[in-house]
Amino acid sequence: MRSAISKLANTALFEQHPILKYHLPETRLLTQETFIYMVRKYPFLYLKPDDSCQGKGIFQLNSLQGHGFQLISNDFQKATVHHKLTKAFDQFLHLKMKRPYIIQQGVRSYTLNQSLFDIRVHLMRIEGDWKALGLVGRIAEKEEIVTNTCTRKGYKPVQYLFTKLLGYTQKQSEIKKQQVSQIARLASFVMSSKHRTWHELGIDIGVDHDRHIWIYESNVTPDTRVLNLLNEKLFHKVNRLRAIYHGNKQYG
Repeated sequence: MRSAISKLANTALFEQHPILKYHLPETRLLTQETFIYMVRKYPFLYLKPDDSCQGKGIFQLNSLQGHGFQLISNDFQKATVHHKLTKAFDQFLHLKMKRPYIIQQGVRSYTLNQSLFDIRVHLMRIEGDWKALGLVGRIAEKEEIVTNTCTRKGYKPVQYLFTKLLGYTQKQSEIKKQQVSQIARLASFVMSSKHRTWHELGIDIGVDHDRHIWIYESNVTPDTRVLNLLNEKLFHKVNRLRAIYHGNKQYG
């Protein structure tokens, strides 16, 4: 089952696709060598357990423009500044979870007031076709490095996210929503071509200041409670489809 939730394996799968490969932040297995390489290449990075979810064990590393490196731990709600990169790496090794990690290019997916956000696309396979049933914007609290811990008020309809928090016009919002759905559906088709028993996915998407779409990761057991906060009918629809699937395997 490990490959089902491996961020590195999913990235390798998407990299083979002629369209999806342009929507992936650079991601590598974390070693001391890749740590140094990625720090030299990108202004900020994420260090994540390869097989974990819900924001657990995640770190952010920021280069401070000649003034050292800031390491932020999501679990410990702790930020430390190190003048030497080796010291930052040692601190990470001391705090990390005991499992393989990836190092990933940071994407500046922020609202106009500089709050981190992403979009969860909830998809289900119905009669062989992947449908994007719901899109939810997740806006982190100020200074948070992940959206997983956002409060109820942090969940917003994507239309609100695009128009009110990102400054899109109504037309631009509709187009971007369609593009996000298309990328998420394409990612689902690619994943299910390898994992044929999967019938439900949550794809996490970022959109940077240039409005480019990025695929962060895929979840094989997406939480439906987020949908209930915004659309009770959709929440019940997804749970109804889940019940149909588990009662009748022909659904997928």
